[in-house]
Amino acid sequence: MLDTEELMPNAKCLELYLKRKAALFMPYRILEHSFTLGKPVDALIYAVISSACMYPITRKWMCEFWLADFCNLFASTSASQSYRLVTSAINRLMAHKHLTLKILDKRSKSSLDDKLMKISLITHWMPQEKRVNTND
Repeated sequence: MLDTEELMPNAKCLELYLKRKAALFMPYRILEHSFTLGKPVDALIYAVISSACMYPITRKWMCEFWLADFCNLFASTSASQSYRLVTSAINRLMAHKHLTLKILDKRSKSSLDDKLMKISLITHWMPQEKRVNTND
């Protein structure tokens, strides 16, 4: 059964990460994960994280986000709904060993205990080897 709850990228997300004239190679394992579980939002979250890693520039498959700022890249029925959908997707991606997350710092921001997350992609395209890196 597909997740009918909506999480849409907003204008800021499209401008910074999901640019119309850019492309992202998404490993089939991510698509399989997202659609087998009926959670297509996981593929959206993976796409934004992968874009944020900027591998061609940094040569690292990691990025850092404050959780509140990351949630603010998406529109949903409410801020708490966006938070729940984003954190659930990140947790599923971690549980299936597609990424790791380390909390670097914490701050209070309104009703949310905000966290600075360092996210490292495990499942990703390796351009030089022309294959997908996985944790298997």
